[in-house]
Amino acid sequence: MKPIDLVITGASLAGCMAAIQAAQQGLNVVLTEKREYPGREIAAYNHTFIDPAGEEKLNLECPQWLSRLFAMRNDQEIQAPDGLVRQWLIDELEAAGVTVLYGAVPVGVSRNRAEISGVVLGTPLGVVHLPAGRVADATERHQLFRLLDGRSYAHGAVQVNAALDMEQANPAAAADFDFSRAEKELKLVQGSLRFHPSARKDTVLVEFAFQEDNEGSLFDSRSRLETKRISKSWEISSYLRKHAPGFAEAHTSHLAYDALIVGGDEAGAADLEGLRALPSLPWGFSLGHVADAWKLAAEIADWAAAAPRTEADEAPKGGVDETLLLRGGMLPFNIGELAVYEDDGLPVELYRIPDRMLAPCLPVAAAADVCVIGVGAGGGMAMLAAAEAGRKVAALEVHSLFGGTHTVGRVIDYYDGYRRGISSKAGELSNAFAQTKRELKEQGGVPYATFLNDCARSHEVSVFSGTIACGALMEGNRVQGVIAANEDGLFAVRAAVTIDTTGNADMIGFAGADYEIGDEETGMVQSYSLWGMELYPVPSYLMNRYYNDRGICWPDRYSERLRAIRDGHYRNSPHHISPMVTVRESRRVLGEHYLTLRDILDNKVYDDVIAVANTRADSHAFTSSPLARLGGLGAGQEIRLRIPYGCFIPRGVEGLLVASKAMSGERDATSFCRMNADIKNAGYAIGLAASMTAARGCGVREIDLPALQEKLRELEILPDWAFSAPEPPDAGELAEQTADGDEAALLALLRRPAEKALPALEELYRSGRRGFVPHGLAWFGSELGGEDIARLLAEAIAAGRHRTLPMQNMYSGQFRWGKYFGDDFTLVNRLVMFAGRSGHDAPVEALARLISETEGYGPEHPWMFIYDQEREDMPQLPFYTRMLAIAAAAAERADSRLAAALDMLLSRDGVTGYALELHTVGHAEYMMAHAEICLARAAVRCGSAKGREALSAFLRDKHVFFRETARRELAADRS
Repeated sequence: MKPIDLVITGASLAGCMAAIQAAQQGLNVVLTEKREYPGREIAAYNHTFIDPAGEEKLNLECPQWLSRLFAMRNDQEIQAPDGLVRQWLIDELEAAGVTVLYGAVPVGVSRNRAEISGVVLGTPLGVVHLPAGRVADATERHQLFRLLDGRSYAHGAVQVNAALDMEQANPAAAADFDFSRAEKELKLVQGSLRFHPSARKDTVLVEFAFQEDNEGSLFDSRSRLETKRISKSWEISSYLRKHAPGFAEAHTSHLAYDALIVGGDEAGAADLEGLRALPSLPWGFSLGHVADAWKLAAEIADWAAAAPRTEADEAPKGGVDETLLLRGGMLPFNIGELAVYEDDGLPVELYRIPDRMLAPCLPVAAAADVCVIGVGAGGGMAMLAAAEAGRKVAALEVHSLFGGTHTVGRVIDYYDGYRRGISSKAGELSNAFAQTKRELKEQGGVPYATFLNDCARSHEVSVFSGTIACGALMEGNRVQGVIAANEDGLFAVRAAVTIDTTGNADMIGFAGADYEIGDEETGMVQSYSLWGMELYPVPSYLMNRYYNDRGICWPDRYSERLRAIRDGHYRNSPHHISPMVTVRESRRVLGEHYLTLRDILDNKVYDDVIAVANTRADSHAFTSSPLARLGGLGAGQEIRLRIPYGCFIPRGVEGLLVASKAMSGERDATSFCRMNADIKNAGYAIGLAASMTAARGCGVREIDLPALQEKLRELEILPDWAFSAPEPPDAGELAEQTADGDEAALLALLRRPAEKALPALEELYRSGRRGFVPHGLAWFGSELGGEDIARLLAEAIAAGRHRTLPMQNMYSGQFRWGKYFGDDFTLVNRLVMFAGRSGHDAPVEALARLISETEGYGPEHPWMFIYDQEREDMPQLPFYTRMLAIAAAAAERADSRLAAALDMLLSRDGVTGYALELHTVGHAEYMMAHAEICLARAAVRCGSAKGREALSAFLRDKHVFFRETARRELAADRS
């Protein structure tokens, strides 16, 4: 790969300007940023109010793209909506060819004698080395310089500048409000409390600052200040509701993702050639400051361009004088001994620094009984459970605000789930921070984040916010803690028990535990979200344009996470956007127990049950089980299930428990367990289990399980039905009803094991009974009844039923399939599935005819509600589900007699062409790509030339799982 000329750490406005200008001079530039978005001075701090002074200078001396960021204004000031700033900066960086590594914390540098040779980054995929000719430090407080001269991020007398949003406020009524008195009573910096207009007309932005003598330890210096900032925000908004005219009905709707901290010890100079500092914009910056920053950024670009270039084919080489400079000291270093991070989706080469190499020199920031990594919906409850049990708890969270998906991820409501137990209690306690008279039932958002912040303070939890877990402390197969990174560098937290509630199951990867991701056949996963806030008040989420599912990703690949961030911002809100990609599906650990869909359908009860779920089948984008295509997964009805303790224990690893979405099981089974209410209850249960482990000094497998279950029953986390279940319906009785033409009985029968259903169906068929018996026989792969299925499908085609459009559910907007409404579309879809699964050859001819007469996806049909229209995981094409049914049936058959029909189908307009070349600019239509790859792989199995052509296009697709599926299928075809 082309050598990197310049690395800029920190995607501030100035950092972005320098990166773009350097790239425009032909340099290979990498920009790193610890957050999942650029433009922190505006987007992270909620500093959307800009002083217009210097506007003429900006317009004359800076490019139009930069002026465009500040083109909106009100009567008082420039408004720069943070969502727009994030999106436009991403577009400009991409257009300039700058590689951006998000989620990357600079924790050190490498040097060759007295010259810098690269940067050390802490990432969610591990600690890596990035070679570079020049490095510019554009982080908030020049953290590389602080690391090199031994200073902490924020020590001594500092000022914390922050902002929050309050909805339903009328600042015009507060014209006579005594700001000076409020500042004194709230202990704020005099003159710092101000009101600003927001992009939302019903919202006021409240700016404030307070001073603090920060004596925190080295690695929690920022965390302590952020914890106080969140508490201070609650105090200020409560004061305004009580004392400020026009604020009595207002409530806090948004807290800035971070505060800006100034003052304290200043960073020193670094005696290292090739490293420079790039100042950030100050709090209260003006357009004149922006213009000045553009000039400073140009100087950095010119400085980097003047440096000697490395030849394009010259690989980085280490030597005896190469050294890593970290917070914990210096390490001898030879890049030639490091393994390259394997990820063909990355446009740069990263080198893994092994945990075992780092561990001996890492400072230990805390020693705890229980360490919780990821304080989201589940992690917050795990933290609370262990702390309430009297354990010493350390909590690591990548954001400054706790709550994860349930707060900053903006999924603040309970859409499904078992809502009793700690889930209900936490909701009630959170509502104490809700600041509104309207009824709120168990919601997340700002109240839940404030509640968790309060819990951490009151229970004296060692909090490390703004911190990335990037490795595991291991002794053999035992996890002894975590390697973490924040502004103060790399450090370790040791713990008797570690709980992985990261959402992406990062600790599983670091600990070397086995895991799975995605669908077994195609690697397809549920879609992720990066939700944005609507600009106008809306009565329902159905009217929100920015609750969309922009993509899919495998989070165990760095390139996938980066692509998810890029795609998540596509056509997002100009106002607030979540700071995190909220995945619905990630790594699934291979645990001591493996939850299956069969377990759920059979109402299985476990001796070691510690959690339950109660939800509908809701696997976004794609469900692996073919039952879903028939409505066999509950058809929209809630299903109760029980989760055994073994699902949270990684196989072969000691000292580690998992929670959240990382539990062990089939993807369809675990998708029933991902609702906020259920994740909260399970998180609390895991926190108690970890607490018991630490208290007894035993292994996680050796706790007193009956005592844990008794406690969980007291807390109503485990209801009575967790320990008992009705017997599944008798297969023989269902078969009798199926023979009488009862379709509901057929669907129920298909959920039963083949060894119980098939004998009853075969006996009925041989006795002359029909009804839906042939359908059941086909489903279980019997040859019996195959001719009946062939006849039924042929008759449907002859009658033109295969051209009938599907019914549309007016509420959700989706075309219904898998839930019977007596329509021809569903009838044919099901016959296609049965034809594919039948063990008889007879249906092949009818299936081939149907495929050849299928004209594609049909004309686009807009959904009813804006929410549905914007969601990309629900294609607005009437025959989309038909195409998936054809793909499934053809893949099952793998019959050469279907090849010609599949060639014809793949040649139709709009069926292929959805592969998007790796490293190219563009937004993928991932649902269409998934359908294409399903059709193509089915066609290849049938011997189709068009199928091989279509599948070959995915060998360089942006999605790693599509690339790997194409490689695997084509390799199997060649063999």
